[in-house]
Amino acid sequence: MTEHNAVNRKYLQVLEKEYEAYQKSPKFSLNSEELFCVCRKPDHGELMVACDGCDEWYHFKCVGIEKKYKDLVNNYYCQFCDLLLHRGKSVWKRKCKLDSCYKPIAGQSQFCSAEHGKIYWNIILHKFEETNHSSEVDIAEVVNRQQVENLLQHVQSRNQLNEIGNELPLFDKEQLKVTGSQFSELNANKEKLRMLEENINILRSKYQYLMKLQNVITQVSDILTTSLDPNSIQYNAENPDGNTAIKQHRKSKSRKFKVDICGFDENLLLNDSQWLEFCGTEHYNLISSFTVCSELDRELIVQYYKSPEPFDDESSGTFMSLLRKLCLSDKGKKCHLHGGWFTIYKYGIDLKLKEKEQEKNEIIELNEKLIKMIQIKNWRLYCDDL
Repeated sequence: MTEHNAVNRKYLQVLEKEYEAYQKSPKFSLNSEELFCVCRKPDHGELMVACDGCDEWYHFKCVGIEKKYKDLVNNYYCQFCDLLLHRGKSVWKRKCKLDSCYKPIAGQSQFCSAEHGKIYWNIILHKFEETNHSSEVDIAEVVNRQQVENLLQHVQSRNQLNEIGNELPLFDKEQLKVTGSQFSELNANKEKLRMLEENINILRSKYQYLMKLQNVITQVSDILTTSLDPNSIQYNAENPDGNTAIKQHRKSKSRKFKVDICGFDENLLLNDSQWLEFCGTEHYNLISSFTVCSELDRELIVQYYKSPEPFDDESSGTFMSLLRKLCLSDKGKKCHLHGGWFTIYKYGIDLKLKEKEQEKNEIIELNEKLIKMIQIKNWRLYCDDL
């Protein structure tokens, strides 16, 4: 962008010098002939255009305008009035749609005359005839001459013509005709979409479960950190003889105390069918609905962490039965069985979800194309019978 601006500045500087020279140049020749244009030559009948900004006349050739565009000039501003004096921009009339014609359109038409409109559409119809005889074009995409003529007869305005093709109307004239192979393909796509949707739902439920499990792990780790930290008030209240331990802890200047449990849940290893069964269990519902640990749970968590065996599950509530399923190894001391499991599972689920969603979208797109082709063929058959 900076380089582009620099080029523009240099160009404007050159243009300013040209404008100064142009203003100082003589207005008449030695023969008293009036001089025009940047070339400062008299009028010898060459095609010229008047600037609406300064009323000066310029040769088409000198300002880079081809003669064929002479009828398309609406307002013209020379480069001095445009770029230096900012008096206005050149405006051109709309050209006739017929490629070989350089006359302006008439009114709201796309052509300079009705005759050129007929010539244009005859060329288009001729192209359709050539396309119909080509073996390289899919027959579903081809429209013949008669169909184009029928279409044009029913179009009342340019806007209506532009809107044609924006949406394919559903075929509702009679029963939709579908070939055996098309029917089989539609059913196969339907089954693929059903299975993909099921896989996506399972992956989403696993992801939600993983996020809830992370919340459980975080709260349990925080509870254990607070309860077992030798520097905490709670720990001193529960361990009145712990002053020596505190002094030794401070003296050794060890790092900040923290318990960070692994928390791996073996249910994450279940295959899809087993996972669907697991989703109906109390364990799944407890994790999925988990918000905050109760005071009783907080006490039991510390007791269980200190001495997991023996522990009475029935007398300790459902949360403790859940905790038994999790790995309570401290990540700070490295859990050799499940190192980095959360990141691996989260990344894996994210990746599979993206792959399944992309596969689903591709099948939906293929299905839409197939349905569109069936609709087009049915409309064509119906129109041919009219």
